[in-house]
Amino acid sequence: MLRNQGKFNAKLPLGRYPFDAQDLVVAFEDSNSDSSDVVFVPDTRPIAYSDDLTLPGWKFESPSLEVLDNRYATDFGDPSAADPSYSRVLLTVPVIRPRGPYTIKLFLPMLLVALTAALALSVHPRYVEGRIGIGITALLTLVALQLTTNSSLPEVDYLLLIDKLYILSYAFVVLTLAVIVRNSWVDATGDITRAARADRLGLAFLTATYFLVAALIATLSLT
Repeated sequence: MLRNQGKFNAKLPLGRYPFDAQDLVVAFEDSNSDSSDVVFVPDTRPIAYSDDLTLPGWKFESPSLEVLDNRYATDFGDPSAADPSYSRVLLTVPVIRPRGPYTIKLFLPMLLVALTAALALSVHPRYVEGRIGIGITALLTLVALQLTTNSSLPEVDYLLLIDKLYILSYAFVVLTLAVIVRNSWVDATGDITRAARADRLGLAFLTATYFLVAALIATLSLT
């Protein structure tokens, strides 16, 4: 009987973060004997979790163990060995992030900031400075939230799900500011009723579009 303990690391795909599911894989094979000499055979109950096993922030799913014939496209410097193959064992432990806590911790603040910016359209059109101040403050808050979120993640060369939703929120706040600026010019002409009506229409349209696009981004990223 052998017992191995060690630290392992791997680059995990994070495109669906924070709703990603990962496979923790341990692969091993005999380094001296190829499959003509050694072939691994799974036991009747080859893998099980220890009752003490925990991984904060993740939930474990059913593990699996598979034995493969791994063939190398090289002779490793031995001309007599053509494309040697080795019996390989793959131990896979699937883990997922609990969606409820991550939704509350990451998406709720973003949503509240975006909706706060939208509420600026409910302020009387004549209070231009206050309305613009709300939008700018919301925009800066979103930037701070994204920097805080990304500080705990590794650098990757692609957009995560949460990055796409932040970009959508930026666009939502900027468009809200654009509506405020446009309606301030309408109010400057003395047509307050028209400016207030345009604010209500802008609020309804932008909010509905924001939720629809957010749902579409989440659906496409998780399928």
